[in-house]
Amino acid sequence: MPKHVDPHGGWEVRLDLECVLCTRTVATAQGPAGQPFVPTSIRVRRPEHVEAVQQRRCPYCSGGLWLQNREDVYVYAGQRQPRIARVS
Repeated sequence: MPKHVDPHGGWEVRLDLECVLCTRTVATAQGPAGQPFVPTSIRVRRPEHVEAVQQRRCPYCSGGLWLQNREDVYVYAGQRQPRIARVS
């Protein structure tokens, strides 16, 4: 999309938080593209797993979580806001 159409939009990165042991995806993180990556939102797939994800542990096997499957997404100006959500 040309810059003159939406001057306040920008690219963000969306990544999955996956367990290094059992390879399950337990959450999705999204934030501005840049180094270092600092997520502005983390969407946990099941509400009962929030505490484990906050401790950066897999709720199934207690393995560590890491970021996988990078996806670059364009966010329009109206979509930029702090987001806290749980995916059902």
